[in-house]
Amino acid sequence: MGRDVRYSITSTHYNNNEYIRDSAGVFADLIKGQSDWELVISDAGSNDGSLEYLRELEANQDNVRIVMGEGASIGKGRQVAFEHTRGEIIISLGDLDAVYYEDDRFFDAVEFYERLVEREGDILMGGPFLIGSRNLIEDLGGWNDLETTERRDLKRRALRAGKLRFCDFSIVKDHPGKEKGFTDALNRFYTNARMKLRSGMTLPYLIKHWLENAPGVKPKIGALVVFPAAWLHNTLADTENLHTFDPHDPYALDFQRSVKHEDPDIWLEPTGPLEQYTDSQL
Repeated sequence: MGRDVRYSITSTHYNNNEYIRDSAGVFADLIKGQSDWELVISDAGSNDGSLEYLRELEANQDNVRIVMGEGASIGKGRQVAFEHTRGEIIISLGDLDAVYYEDDRFFDAVEFYERLVEREGDILMGGPFLIGSRNLIEDLGGWNDLETTERRDLKRRALRAGKLRFCDFSIVKDHPGKEKGFTDALNRFYTNARMKLRSGMTLPYLIKHWLENAPGVKPKIGALVVFPAAWLHNTLADTENLHTFDPHDPYALDFQRSVKHEDPDIWLEPTGPLEQYTDSQL
């Protein structure tokens, strides 16, 4: 595939019809008519009308492409989108269940990244989106087939390679897709535990660190039920471990906050126009 664009915005999507115009629609509008940009979205088989909207965007705009990854995990979906990009710089958004600002902050953030690369070389920059060169992402192994924590998994590998930087700013106006009930929150907690265990973290390690660091009694009690159940699920399903987790890693659970505390030199203050966009929801 020819590399005929500079920047590729990527994301995964599944049944976010309520938010799709304020997420995918915003980025399509931002890059409309710009030949050095593209938007590539991997859809897991949406059936709520959102895929029809995305197909309409694709039909009306040359630099928007929708690729299908039916039934894919978020991690696999990100990899599918990445493999269909043509750009040299890859910008991986969060999921398309948020309302994004439609102003210059997105382009200001990309310019901040470009200046950072001029000073520090090829790096992966985390924040409200993940941005890095195609070559670096390939060298790091791309996105693993994980249902959640897939971006954290890639950032962990970049950190080990000395290639990770963070910058704290906001491109999200509202994230109603995260405002869900108890059942959804419990399911996310359970799935996150399964993915942590898949990364190679042992059950005793996960329980020990959660009991030491989790705020409040209820989360700790919940973990004593959820974590063994997640381990049993993985074991019975014969789930493959990825072995991306270092048992001595100080960033085991609360990754970004731990990195900021343990390795503050890689956490960058926004400069220039980006300074005004610091109301981050990280």
